[in-house]
Amino acid sequence: MGFDVEDVTAAGEPSVVAVRLCGADPAGVGARIRLVPEVGAPAELTAERDGECWRAGVPSLPPGAHRLLVELDQVPVVDRVTGEDVLGVIEA
Repeated sequence: MGFDVEDVTAAGEPSVVAVRLCGADPAGVGARIRLVPEVGAPAELTAERDGECWRAGVPSLPPGAHRLLVELDQVPVVDRVTGEDVLGVIEA
């Protein structure tokens, strides 16, 4: 799984995360992307297929380290692939 996400973004600025399945055909695979902030409840992001990757809009966030949790389901041979990344948000 590969992530295309800014390592650091400015507080109050929306961004986009993209996730790509590596080593397998993405046809028929479903994606679930969740955002887990340092403070507050996790949020489900809407993942939309864009060719060979999935993209999700990330709302403006307060400063801090926010985890992105990704699950790809119905992956050939292994069924499920999970991964995570961190999005850092700083004061602009």
